[in-house]
Amino acid sequence: MIPHSSLLMLALLAVGNTDSRVYAAVQSSQAAARAEVTTAADPIHSLIPVGTFTVAVMDFVTSPRLKELTQRFQIAVQSDPAWLLEYTKANDRPGVPLPYHSKMGLSEVEYREMLSLLGEMRLSSVANAVLTVRAEPNRRFILDGGSTLPELTGIVIDLEKNQVETSFGVTTTNHAITPSSGQKATGPWRGVSWVREDVDEATMTGTILRFSVGQMQESGKGILYYDAKRMANGSMEARISRVLTYDLSAERSPKP
Repeated sequence: MIPHSSLLMLALLAVGNTDSRVYAAVQSSQAAARAEVTTAADPIHSLIPVGTFTVAVMDFVTSPRLKELTQRFQIAVQSDPAWLLEYTKANDRPGVPLPYHSKMGLSEVEYREMLSLLGEMRLSSVANAVLTVRAEPNRRFILDGGSTLPELTGIVIDLEKNQVETSFGVTTTNHAITPSSGQKATGPWRGVSWVREDVDEATMTGTILRFSVGQMQESGKGILYYDAKRMANGSMEARISRVLTYDLSAERSPKP
């Protein structure tokens, strides 16, 4: 079963996000690709380079029809987030979409169409940017996104403590990510994910944070996923979401 805190996260995602992010509320495919880590995280050099390098900024490609359906879905569930939370908890089936309900704002046929279109989503490059990773003593790595990725500046990957420090807080757990057919949007990839899920269910207030790095199986490229959100009484106060890919084999230039 998906942990209770993860169920809450799925409900919050549907209430607080737009367009393709609703995917997490109806189909938790990545959850099946995670396993608890009992040893140290993968060597950082194998998953993200040290130095200054170019990254591709990725986003989900969606059709106009999918945008229409997800917007209607979100308007409906935003009107009653408490119901969505309870419905998600009551119908938890790992790797299986939520069953249809009339309160989703769609007909059953439209809901199935939305699920099908969500399953066809793929990531596509929308821009290039520059990222710097600086190695420090005690196995600490500091990110600098410069002017193009300022939301990544100051993030610290601390392998000694096996945690990631961000402006949204410090992660509390970590998981291995193993290649899986459920990783449809990205294709199969391996890596490690650091997580913080700290939300008061009664008030729907708190923080959900996920930072992952890995290597994509088909292309061999590195991937960085950073998603952080802060909720207050069911409303989204702050949100950052980035997916980056990069060449793991190219030479890096040191930061000036």
